[in-house]
Amino acid sequence: MFFLKRFFTPRQLFFKKYKIYYLQKLGSGAFGSVHLGKRKSDGKPVAIKIIPIEHKQDCAREIDILRKLPVSSNMCGFHDSFEDDENIYIVLEHINGPNLYEYLRPHLGNDLTKIPFLLEILQQCVQAIAEIHAAGIFHRDLKLENFMITFDKSGKPLIKLIDFGLSDIIGKIRQTRFGSSFWMAPEVMREGKRDQISEKADIWSVGMMMIELFWGVPMFYEMHIYDQMLAVATLVSPPIPQKLMDDNSAFGIWFRSLAKMCLQIDPESRPTAETLADFSKTCSITAA
Repeated sequence: MFFLKRFFTPRQLFFKKYKIYYLQKLGSGAFGSVHLGKRKSDGKPVAIKIIPIEHKQDCAREIDILRKLPVSSNMCGFHDSFEDDENIYIVLEHINGPNLYEYLRPHLGNDLTKIPFLLEILQQCVQAIAEIHAAGIFHRDLKLENFMITFDKSGKPLIKLIDFGLSDIIGKIRQTRFGSSFWMAPEVMREGKRDQISEKADIWSVGMMMIELFWGVPMFYEMHIYDQMLAVATLVSPPIPQKLMDDNSAFGIWFRSLAKMCLQIDPESRPTAETLADFSKTCSITAA
């Protein structure tokens, strides 16, 4: 490797190891795009995130966080990173499946117990969050689109948490507004309360994901973004839709309890991700 580094530029090294299929875009974000790639040594598919070099500082934080991710079946694996004069390249595990929003979209707002493997999906999502929090990582942008789903040979689901571009290290959290507005916690919206921002904002996002599952759309979806942000910032009680409040089935009661735990206005009143993961395993209702 020393020999290679001495006689090849970072760009040459990168393209000796990987091939990028520029026309096969897997996704895009605020700073760059993700493309299908291939590791030349074994032909294994990879996902390659390409970010312009002017975002180097943000990329350095993201790469540092990716290196700290726990080794887990519920994490998108990190393989490599390179930079040249124009771009930064982040090589990630290629996940051959849809995101959770795409997968669950036909079921949103309908009878959730009819969703195959629903409880396993929820439990794996919460377990992934518990694992990153235990590793000292705060995701900051949790939503259905940032979980991917694949299936093993037996047909069972495997959830993968992705997109750590906005993430922070717990204890070194930037006191700024961040994430996607429908899933942002009240303390993130409030100008004078940002000193309260912590990993507990991830727990709020889980609650809003659950409301989206049950109701079919994100809470406050019909509002203009600024009105929606004001509505969240001025909440005084958990925003549980009346439809969910009126559901007294065994599953509805359990689901409502889980959502209420997450949607406490005071961040300190929300459970840890570990506690939430334990509670998510208490439902005995069998989804179809």
